[in-house]
Amino acid sequence: TIIHVGTILASLSIFFGFCLLYNIVCVSCMGLPGSYWVMPMAISRWIYWLTVLLASILAILP
Repeated sequence: TIIHVGTILASLSIFFGFCLLYNIVCVSCMGLPGSYWVMPMAISRWIYWLTVLLASILAILP
């Protein structure tokens, strides 16, 4: 249904939004090695989206 699709899209948007915000803001959080600017750089490359598409297709195969 449209509500189901909407909630899935909202969930993915919130996840990507949090990950982008965390990777941009958190340079050295809690003393751990930072992943500063990793996600923004990754999602700007075509190989990331090709991997996401391929993994999604392979996940739904029988």
